[in-house]
Amino acid sequence: MKVEKIESTKERKLITLLIMSEEFCKRIINGVHPKHLKAPYSMHVATWVKEYFEKYGTAPMTSIQDIWESKRRILNDDSLVESIATFLGSLAEEYDPNDYRDMDYHVEDCELYLRDLELERLEEQIKVKRMSGKLDEAEALVANYKRGASVKADGVSLMDDIDIYEKAFSEGTMEPLFTFKGALGKITPPLYRGDFFAILSITKGGKSFALQHVADTALEAGNTVLMINLEMRADAFHQRLWRCIHMAPLVSGYFNVPYFTGDKEPGQVDDDTTIYRIGNKTVYREAANFQDKEAIQQIMRMRYRGGDIVQLTLPAWTTTVADIEAILDNYEYYNNKKFDVVIIDYADLMGGFEREDFRHRLNQIWLNLRRMAQERNVCVATVSQSNAEGIDGKAITLSALAEDKRKATHVTAMMALYGTEEDRNAGQVKMKCLVSRDKTAGVGEVTILQQLDLGQFHLDSKFTSQIH
Repeated sequence: MKVEKIESTKERKLITLLIMSEEFCKRIINGVHPKHLKAPYSMHVATWVKEYFEKYGTAPMTSIQDIWESKRRILNDDSLVESIATFLGSLAEEYDPNDYRDMDYHVEDCELYLRDLELERLEEQIKVKRMSGKLDEAEALVANYKRGASVKADGVSLMDDIDIYEKAFSEGTMEPLFTFKGALGKITPPLYRGDFFAILSITKGGKSFALQHVADTALEAGNTVLMINLEMRADAFHQRLWRCIHMAPLVSGYFNVPYFTGDKEPGQVDDDTTIYRIGNKTVYREAANFQDKEAIQQIMRMRYRGGDIVQLTLPAWTTTVADIEAILDNYEYYNNKKFDVVIIDYADLMGGFEREDFRHRLNQIWLNLRRMAQERNVCVATVSQSNAEGIDGKAITLSALAEDKRKATHVTAMMALYGTEEDRNAGQVKMKCLVSRDKTAGVGEVTILQQLDLGQFHLDSKFTSQIH
């Protein structure tokens, strides 16, 4: 009786996650055989979920109610109808994504349950053969038993399916989620769904400001952005983004703003042969004023063209990739839309894999962020702290990756951010591309002009070789 209760609980969890979690479906659904499940309602609901997943490539979630309304009319068993209705009714009332944040654990737990069901079924088949004296057939069942795979391999023949080539080229020309402006956009590859983007810099090198610029650029392109803060106080975090968006200081006053001036005559187009110098101008900026909130909202909506941002401050060292994925699930469930870009400030402060030593833990975190980007079809951006290399303002290389250099193997693009203290005080930093997986990034170093008191990481950027 106790075993049955445990099994029933696990089967209920299995069906719940099949309905509500796209990640869970992708990882386990190929190992689910509805006819092997114990509860009659489980068999039917699992069948419907598998049909839905094969057609749409995702979990049904709230669509399960529509599926149920279309299926219940063909069921002739009143008790079965009642049990399915009761389960789905309780699901709507009781399901909480936070209960399933550790997806790795729940996938493993359900896989073990499915394996146990398979073995139980095999035992019954062997028993029937033995009792009827068919020992050869019983032995054959044992010899031919293979564990079911959880991951479905949807391969194609590149020789037979010619259309796959056309699809590959059309997907390769799809629009990126966003690109950076100025010379920075020439050395940084365009960022697409599934990309994992990182910036490497020293302590106090401007990493958080750089991520604010990533968020601002993504918003201007009309994306929905999740920005997770693991480092700063929530109020400081919110202040920085506001200053970035509105070029607003904490206190009203006059500020020096650097700018580039070129050697071209008025009306002539600047190009790669233009020689630039850096000038400075003084501007007066008012501190934030929130008296006319409706006007502020209107300005922001016009600037960001339908883009939106959700900011969360979460605890360092304990927040895991599974936690972030639960947030993605929760947001999609309650808002009926997905995030396009996930920004984490920053990944090295995340938790998980505590049994590993520090460098292996970091590798696992970055590996899982890459997986999340691909599986969730979002662009993930973060920063990483370099070792002592770059403290003197010299160019940072991949050897500066602190603790674990395997991070570079997980990203689609990684940029280096560096500069002397004198440079930063003058509103200048430098960037170059360290990793570009698809080779679309440019070569060379750019100088970025900024005014961090006004929240501006990137006022303009030019190739350093053109600045005199």
